[in-house]
Amino acid sequence: MTDALRYLQASRESDIASLQRLLHTGKLITTVSELVHQLQRERGASNIWICSQGKLFAEERTAREQDVNQCQRAFLRVLPPAAAQPGYSRFCNVIAAALQALEELPTLRAQLAQRQLTHAQAMSAFNQIIRTLLNVVFEAADTASHPDISRALIALFSFMQGKELAGQERATGSAGFAAGQFSDEQRRRMVALIDAQEQSFATFSQFADSDALLHWQPLAQASREIERLRRIACTGGQSEEAGALNWFSLLSARLDQMKILEDSLSLTLMSRCREAIRVAQQQAAAP
Repeated sequence: MTDALRYLQASRESDIASLQRLLHTGKLITTVSELVHQLQRERGASNIWICSQGKLFAEERTAREQDVNQCQRAFLRVLPPAAAQPGYSRFCNVIAAALQALEELPTLRAQLAQRQLTHAQAMSAFNQIIRTLLNVVFEAADTASHPDISRALIALFSFMQGKELAGQERATGSAGFAAGQFSDEQRRRMVALIDAQEQSFATFSQFADSDALLHWQPLAQASREIERLRRIACTGGQSEEAGALNWFSLLSARLDQMKILEDSLSLTLMSRCREAIRVAQQQAAAP
């Protein structure tokens, strides 16, 4: 083998190693997706529990805690080794931040149970934990060099970000409807969250493949009932007696439908990683 061929072989093997790291990162991101979804469900149950002064969703809150704990264990199992690698610093840093945030969960739950936190404080704490996990996905998308995989990562991250904003909208709306009226700050936040969702989903639409866009089409516009309740929330209209639970149920159903598409986006990411590895291995084996 000539020197040129040896360097060419080294280049191909480096590509394969990089793609295999991306494949493992894809598995990590899939686990993050599930953990974020379960945290969103726990946040939602805790939100209704707080808004009802502990009268509603006590059992659901406990069940959601257990679901999160199970997903958290799965997340820990797929973490990459904490070993120094060139260009690996930022990714290790966001993982460390996510782990530190998750360590705060038991304290947050204890404070909730003892009613030491306001609704706004509790939701902010959940939002921060979820934000650190989404940063793991963002960092992976920002560092991927393979074009097809990069597009799949950006589509997935943008969609997860939009879904998280929809979850925050659910929490803000539930609080306002439970109180019987929306404060000026809550109305402004509702408008901002709706606008931010549209921006995230617009980015997703730019990078998603045709199958994902086809599945997104029925979800892209909220239902008429959600839009009606949004108008009440954003304009200070008369709240309804059953508004909080109705709103929570409608938004929860929409978030669950989004999770189905999110799972499909994760599968697309994994498929593109495996295909890229297959192609690279064929090229490496070629004379």
